[in-house]
Amino acid sequence: MKKKQALTSNSTPTKWLGILMMLYANGCNAQTNEVSREQNAEFCRDVATQRHIQVGVDTWHLDKKLEPDVQSNYTSKDLLFLADSFPHGQYQNPSTWVKIDAEARKDNKVLRLRYDNNQSVGSRIDELSMDWAHNRLGVRAGVLGYKVSWCRTNDLDSPWIRENDPFCVVRSTSAPIKSSPGIQGYVNSQLGSFKIQAVAGIYRPMLLNYDSREFTTFALTDDSKVIQNNKYGMSINAIDLDKGLELRLSYLRSNQMANYVTAQLPTHRVDQHVDVWYAAFSTNISPSVNLRLSYFNSLENAQRKYPSGYTSPGDTYPAVFRNFTRNRSSQVLELNYQHTARDVISLAYSNYDANDNQLDADQISPSNISYSRLLYDFNNTSTSVGWRRDWQKGVFTVVQFTKADLTQRYIAKVGVTSTKHSDGFGRAAGFRLGYSF
Repeated sequence: MKKKQALTSNSTPTKWLGILMMLYANGCNAQTNEVSREQNAEFCRDVATQRHIQVGVDTWHLDKKLEPDVQSNYTSKDLLFLADSFPHGQYQNPSTWVKIDAEARKDNKVLRLRYDNNQSVGSRIDELSMDWAHNRLGVRAGVLGYKVSWCRTNDLDSPWIRENDPFCVVRSTSAPIKSSPGIQGYVNSQLGSFKIQAVAGIYRPMLLNYDSREFTTFALTDDSKVIQNNKYGMSINAIDLDKGLELRLSYLRSNQMANYVTAQLPTHRVDQHVDVWYAAFSTNISPSVNLRLSYFNSLENAQRKYPSGYTSPGDTYPAVFRNFTRNRSSQVLELNYQHTARDVISLAYSNYDANDNQLDADQISPSNISYSRLLYDFNNTSTSVGWRRDWQKGVFTVVQFTKADLTQRYIAKVGVTSTKHSDGFGRAAGFRLGYSF
């Protein structure tokens, strides 16, 4: 009888796990004794590995002038999207951060890890995936990005401490559009000087408890529970190899359900679907200046439904007692000037709009039902200037100045209550000290 093969360092699962562990250490150059040198040689003979780790500290000086909030669900301080907006935990100044970008490549297989930890998003694995490619076709599996943003979260050469786009900087807006466990299939092709990749993916954020609370921007109470969160997406990326022009077009669909618990109403169901579109391009307008433009749009539609048995037989009160629509869009312009080999000067402008439209059945009575419409919208415009300097031996610094302006409008009952307005602005000066190794 043939002996069953033991699970050793030569077997595929253990070998890739060993490679991933090495990425946290010193890669294929780590050698401490004769045994480790032999093991390294075995691991690394046909495997190309690279890893980049960055650590640092940020500090900000914030100056704000805000009028009273017009709606209890929104805080003007947070809607400025400055360093203390929507912190993950208690806001701290100064604060520390970590970035990890690691990769192991063997033949047509690539193992990737991207990790981010800061006070805006908390601790988050943005990618942990295996990529298999054969000719023009490929498959990725693991924690994968949805490809509906162009955030610089994991960019090791990012010119910003905190980028302008609100969809990139806080967990409540970035988590629904970043990444989750899933599988992607892709096709690579060449059209003239353009290299094109088309990607289609299926994602399950609740798988392995990766993110059991993500429900787009719907504010869940502590006792509420997400029971479904399924996402489907596609994207096309094209790069002109001659001119350096890059184009992106992406779409993401989310189908979500939650059991919602409040003190005022019985437990009820929230059904929600979200459609996201993203378009962007980047080009070099001179040998030292790069221009990037992007447009993001998210349309959320949610229905609140009474549970079975809440109404008596014969009641005419509708099962759906609230329809809610939220439309959000973001336009971002960014210019990066490579002044010297070590210095990058950047300018960014963003315009972020959010509009809420809510239709409520006001009176819980089968004989007397009235409807009211609530409207709320806000606009945030932000301008930033940054300077990144790469010093010697992995040390780098970033200086950033940001100006943010906020306008809000709220009507509790259209045609009944008056419109409330609120304006505000914020100024921020930040400094980052980082180390890359």
